[in-house]
Amino acid sequence: MSPLFPKSCFRARVPASPATVCLFAALSWLAAPHDASAAEYRAGGNVRILDTLIDPRSAQDTQPLQISSSGALSAPELGSSSGSASVRVRTGGIHLESVSESQVLEGPGHFYGQAEAGGHFSDEFVILAPGLADGTPVRATLGFGVSGALDGQGSGSADGLSWGTGLNWRAGLRVYARNDGVIWDGEGRLSVDAVNVLSSGDVPGMRLFELDTAIGEVVRLEISAFVQARSGAQARGTGLGPARAISFAGFANTMSWQGIGSLADAGGAPIALFSALSPGSGFDYANAYVAEVPEPAIWALWLSGVAGLLVRRYSRWPASSPLSDSAGR
Repeated sequence: MSPLFPKSCFRARVPASPATVCLFAALSWLAAPHDASAAEYRAGGNVRILDTLIDPRSAQDTQPLQISSSGALSAPELGSSSGSASVRVRTGGIHLESVSESQVLEGPGHFYGQAEAGGHFSDEFVILAPGLADGTPVRATLGFGVSGALDGQGSGSADGLSWGTGLNWRAGLRVYARNDGVIWDGEGRLSVDAVNVLSSGDVPGMRLFELDTAIGEVVRLEISAFVQARSGAQARGTGLGPARAISFAGFANTMSWQGIGSLADAGGAPIALFSALSPGSGFDYANAYVAEVPEPAIWALWLSGVAGLLVRRYSRWPASSPLSDSAGR
């Protein structure tokens, strides 16, 4: 019988107090099913576009899972806001993209848009190696990748015009063995207007973690991801315009499991042959997820928006250009 509080719970990789880490690890262990025969793959996703006529859309527990949505709200001769978002959840990877575009054609006017997408999945796997009995202690080096970019652009340089974009991504990884766990949360943010480019948070890339487990032991995996793109354009005076902003959060290749890079026994000796099969999905988590090609429709929308900005862009930016009240909030 496993202890109520795993003895190695203080090794969980999370910026929290020891008490919080222990309690979270213990509750997660008690709540998670640990009968390999009852393992079940679970997945979910949602997309939302604000300031349009499109309602949020979501889906659960389909494999594979895919949702996309786009919409626009416009006022003739004044301006418009539009957005598009897409999420694809596959065993081992989550593909996310969102685009938001706002433009004011003639002032006074203020247009703001926001598009976001999120997805998650959970699964279980069992590590097996030829010649090693169930219960043999092993240490696994796990990989998790975040691949994508945030970008914001705009045009509109006359006094009384402003534009701005705000973007962010988030990703989370949870891996639970009987007496150890890996917990990681990452986030990146970008804000762009005519004067400033401000970025903060984590940089996309590959992360490596160590997990102490055993041959034949059930390991639970959870991955979640989210992207958001916001845009705003404003003309404060009559007859001013146009001003335009477009933001793009492109993580179609992707938030993903990057396999078990190495496995070693209690003495540190490498184990060359092993598998990490899921009884629920059939995926071998010893391998890295192979990302797919980005969603063509989302990329086409982004590229067409950027092309429009390049045509309208002035040769010089103003000395100062205030960000619209709502953009980037």
